[in-house]
Amino acid sequence: LKQWQQQRRKARFIPCSRNWSVVAMSVILKACIALALVKRCWLQHIHWKDYDTVSAVQTFVSTATRQRRDAHTTVQGSEPRLDAQSDSEYQYYCRHEISSAQYFSNCSACIAGPICCKGSQTEESAVPHSGGRSCSLRFSVGHSFCASQSTPKTCQGACPATKHGFTTPAISKTGRVFPYWTLNGINGVDQVNTNIQWVLIVFHGFHNNDGDRKACYLMDAVRSRLSEENQRRVLVIAPQFWTISDKAPDNELTWARGAWCRGEQSSTGSPETISSYLVIDEILQVLVNSGRFPSLRKIKLVGHSAGGQFVQRYAAFGQAYERLKGPSIEFVVGSPNFLSYFDMRRPVFNVSSLCKAGGYCHVDTVLSSRFSFQAPSNSKCGTSYQKWPYGVNGALPPYFNGVDVDAGISLFKTKKVTYLVGSLDTCNGGARSLPCQPPCSEITCEGSCEANKQGLCRHMRLHAWFQYLDLFYKGDHRHTLHDTPVGHSPYDVYKSEIARSQIIGTDADFP
Repeated sequence: LKQWQQQRRKARFIPCSRNWSVVAMSVILKACIALALVKRCWLQHIHWKDYDTVSAVQTFVSTATRQRRDAHTTVQGSEPRLDAQSDSEYQYYCRHEISSAQYFSNCSACIAGPICCKGSQTEESAVPHSGGRSCSLRFSVGHSFCASQSTPKTCQGACPATKHGFTTPAISKTGRVFPYWTLNGINGVDQVNTNIQWVLIVFHGFHNNDGDRKACYLMDAVRSRLSEENQRRVLVIAPQFWTISDKAPDNELTWARGAWCRGEQSSTGSPETISSYLVIDEILQVLVNSGRFPSLRKIKLVGHSAGGQFVQRYAAFGQAYERLKGPSIEFVVGSPNFLSYFDMRRPVFNVSSLCKAGGYCHVDTVLSSRFSFQAPSNSKCGTSYQKWPYGVNGALPPYFNGVDVDAGISLFKTKKVTYLVGSLDTCNGGARSLPCQPPCSEITCEGSCEANKQGLCRHMRLHAWFQYLDLFYKGDHRHTLHDTPVGHSPYDVYKSEIARSQIIGTDADFP
């Protein structure tokens, strides 16, 4: 009997161990399938804020995939696969043709400033003389990640950006300096320059660590429109609003992610912090009143995406404009995610009727729409659509303690504000449940309830906003709106003739 029991236990044990092996393999397979589905759904449906969010998600997924693949290869007894670059490496990539959006690892031919890319975000390239790998602006990071490398010699003359540390008595209270970039070898705002007639202040987007790159885009526009003599009369300044994750130097100010474009206080600084709006107040004060730029006639604040949000709000509520006399100060608002409305009204639109007209953000649908405006009823987001930064209600940043909001709104109509928006900037990942939204690969806008009250894509939101301005000010304002036939790309916007004519002008503007 004991022998029979031992044989029976042994017989049970063997199949059981085999079954557990099968179960384990099944669980691993299901986990891999679930991971693939999560990757696909997350990349399709997350509300992108800007290129950096796309990069972060794809870096996480691709890194995990590569680690699993290399681990599997090692188990099989063969050498692990070596990529052209490891995940921890950063390298400069250079553009070979002005009409191309691709940057290549071969920097022996360079026609513009380089970009810095992480190895895991680059792709193999079969393009002749590419160097074997390519990167796009969408996946580039700030030049600080390539700081250990020297800038490619062929690129040094293409778009030389110099970083400066700006300080004033107000900024010095933070114990830090505010970083900004200048181009063309021109010194910063602390040096006398009698030649400068125009200053262009260009703001980066939500992808915070690329102020120098946005300055290069605008400098390309300057070079395309002006003679060499007049190019030297233009100073391009690019403020740099770092976040903690940007590896900023310890002596430079940083902000919480996205906080700078809302005028909030810096996240670093001791004994005090400082508002991003006050920093720009200080820069304008030095430009106009320091006596270092006696020939200065015009200042333009230019921003795209999150930079466009900053410029729209600062144009309305920034305090330096009213205090400074002399040079004209103008504003260029490019493709902001959403805008700050001045009352409870929002555009009224019927999604079903828009769908019948070819899609709610089809360019012809948007251009032919004439919106009425009223306070939304039964809103899923309650009254939060009125709160800052979607409106001017609720808790405002400390900067506003010295701001007369009603006076700012009243004077906003007297300021020269130019709006630029891509007619192809129509993607909204948060509106996929609507019947007429086709899948889109463009960078999506914010799809929150509060943002969607203003329209269902950036193109629609800008056109609705402009109609709102006409209604709010009864047609009495100095604002203009211009479409550019591009998507949500600052490079494409700034190289369009429409944008360049509005931002730069011609040689005739420089007597």
